[in-house]
Amino acid sequence: MLLQLPYIISSLGIAFKSIAPGGTLILFWTIINVHVPSVMKIIKLLAFAFDSVRVVADDINQNFFQGVPEYYIVCNGYRNNLSTALINQLIQIGIDT
Repeated sequence: MLLQLPYIISSLGIAFKSIAPGGTLILFWTIINVHVPSVMKIIKLLAFAFDSVRVVADDINQNFFQGVPEYYIVCNGYRNNLSTALINQLIQIGIDT
């Protein structure tokens, strides 16, 4: 998961650049460890940018072959309150790494 953080961060930047105000973003993650500081910052950024953030972890999404659960993070009501500089910085993180 930690190796994928730069890709997740740049994907969020691209999503923020293209999502319409009031829109919904659904993220598909394999593992969420909210105790990792970087993941905590991502969740806080999502909570700041959206009206509601919900983690969906159903048994339907269980990957039986690897034993790794998949999580859906559903973010509703994009507030469009992120600066263009921050969005570009998120995309730049993916380019630099």
